[in-house]
Amino acid sequence: MIKNDEETLLRSVALQTSRAILHARLRAEHELQQAKKELEDKAGRLDHSLSVLRATMEATAEGILVTDEHGNVLRFNEPYLKLWPVDRKLVTSGHHSQLLKFCAPFLKEPQQFLRKTAEIYSVWPPDSYDLLELNDGRIFERFSKIHYVEERYVGRVWSFRDVTARRQAEDAVRETRDRLRFMAEVLPLKIFTAQADGNADYCNQQWAEYAGVTFERLLGWGWTKLISPEDADKSLERWRYSLETGETFQMDHRLRDANGDYCWHLTRAQAKRDANGYISMWVGSSIDIDAMKRADEERKRLLANERIARNEAEQVNRIKDEFLATLSHELRTPLNAILGWSQLILQGSMAAQTVQRGMEIIERNARAQNKLIEDLLEMSRIVSGKVSLDVHLFDLASFAEGAVESMSPLAEAKGIRLRNFIDPETGKVAADHNRMHQIISNLLSNAIKFTPKDGHVDIIVRRSESNAEITVRDSGIGIDAEFLKYVFDRFRQADSSSTRHHGGLGLGLAIVKQLVALHGGTVRATSDGEGQGASFTVSLPLSPVGAEADEVRNSFKPAAHANFEFPGTRILVIDDEQDSLELIGEVLAKHGAIVRAATSAAEGLEILKGEKPEIIISDIGMPDADGYAFMEEVRNLPEAEGGKTPAIAVTGFARPEDRICAMTAGYQMHFCKPIDAHQLISAVSKLIRNHENV
Repeated sequence: MIKNDEETLLRSVALQTSRAILHARLRAEHELQQAKKELEDKAGRLDHSLSVLRATMEATAEGILVTDEHGNVLRFNEPYLKLWPVDRKLVTSGHHSQLLKFCAPFLKEPQQFLRKTAEIYSVWPPDSYDLLELNDGRIFERFSKIHYVEERYVGRVWSFRDVTARRQAEDAVRETRDRLRFMAEVLPLKIFTAQADGNADYCNQQWAEYAGVTFERLLGWGWTKLISPEDADKSLERWRYSLETGETFQMDHRLRDANGDYCWHLTRAQAKRDANGYISMWVGSSIDIDAMKRADEERKRLLANERIARNEAEQVNRIKDEFLATLSHELRTPLNAILGWSQLILQGSMAAQTVQRGMEIIERNARAQNKLIEDLLEMSRIVSGKVSLDVHLFDLASFAEGAVESMSPLAEAKGIRLRNFIDPETGKVAADHNRMHQIISNLLSNAIKFTPKDGHVDIIVRRSESNAEITVRDSGIGIDAEFLKYVFDRFRQADSSSTRHHGGLGLGLAIVKQLVALHGGTVRATSDGEGQGASFTVSLPLSPVGAEADEVRNSFKPAAHANFEFPGTRILVIDDEQDSLELIGEVLAKHGAIVRAATSAAEGLEILKGEKPEIIISDIGMPDADGYAFMEEVRNLPEAEGGKTPAIAVTGFARPEDRICAMTAGYQMHFCKPIDAHQLISAVSKLIRNHENV
């Protein structure tokens, strides 16, 4: 019984063991099949990955080389073979070191290439990068990266990229940038660039040298601080407008230099836009146009001056034409009376009383014409600076009383009251007697001329601080405000038309102004307008109190001429103009002289040698030989032949230099035509007395 149980137990254990073994075998087979399937799947995925890797390696433009941990070549792509002239079999079966030796001769720096590669292998850096330059000009970028599998180093991947075109482009860009920067630095322009918001980010060397500051102070909006305060607001307003609108900025303004001076510049800035049309930067320059600006201003000034000069020339021409017309009228008017009455008298049919009146008219008109000529000559002498003053110290009040008295007959004849308000305590002045008389007479005659009948003319002499003032005030036609500023100009008249009521050349007041200026004084004119009269005030400096005086009292009162007679005196008169010759001969003959007449210098010399006259009166302007040459020949004669005969020059040449020439030639006296008969007789008498006293 027990034995059977043991057999049964053994059979049961054996059965269970058999079943367990079978089950384990089946499970092992299943696991083996599963593992095989997984392995096949992995192999498939690996093949796919390898295919993708191979395709990727072939598709890239970079040359790829894969080596194991010992440097053996495992894989490469076709671009690698194109980069290097290496045989495929050598690459496939070769070691990396063999490839390096083969490639090294194609490089510009082969030893550096080999040394760098050895360092990569010896140090085992995870990554490396360097540039390779080939002899044919190509440039490669070489990358190296270690590859790990489950943290185990299994090899290295090398990539080679041809960057020749990129490096050439970079070099070209760099060269262009350097060229542009060089141009910006050497060009004589102040160049700057600014960001889209207007902040300057570059200024060239010209800016720094001109402003004398560092570049940092010019950047941003610093350059705007150089703008002149007078131009700053307008310039900044225009710059901000350009930033907002994108319009080109252009402005003429003044910029401060290193010395603090402001010079004109033309500043222009233009926007650079990107592909989308947005402003990316501003490029500008400032050109020094100071010389051009100043030249333009000078040109404008010259044009303005030329325009003024042209207007003045046109005005002068107009005045000249008006003056010539006035001169013709003023000279012809008395000449008409002289010729007309002369012809009437010569007819011999007039009564004695009418003849006398005609002679008075002739004399009055002749004197008026002579006054016109004297004014012209006087103004010519003043303008040419040939007027000399014979200055004496005298009491102005007494002098003015005498001058007023001499003008009284003219005022009375016109029915005008001549009133004087002369302060006897006015003081003394240093002046030329004749010129002062001319000043006062011109002012009084001008006032009388423009004052109607029953009007009045006042002369006021008084002290005003350290000056003496002479004021001539009238109740006449007055002066228009527009003409008042021209009243002292030569040849200027308020009314120069053919319908004017008053004659004259417009020289009287001009002469007054010039003579007053020669005495260190001033003259001014005032008037309340037409019909309101006019006032002329002369201001002269007073002499210090206590100065020595050469007082002249009533020196201009008319003096009666003495009744000179010189019967039997032989006088030689020479003149090529027969009328003048006869006039002088007649005047001298009436006083008892024996007159010999000659019409030329040669004829006069013959008479002189034969008759030996006591006085010679000769014209200067004569044909063949003038009066100067004649007198030189006379003075070269012996005394017995008349070499020392006293002589008087009578001529139409009335300039001071003409008088000097006459005296130098040997004449004792010089008179201008037309000569006053009383002056001539007085001069002859004086020469006779002097000659008798010798």
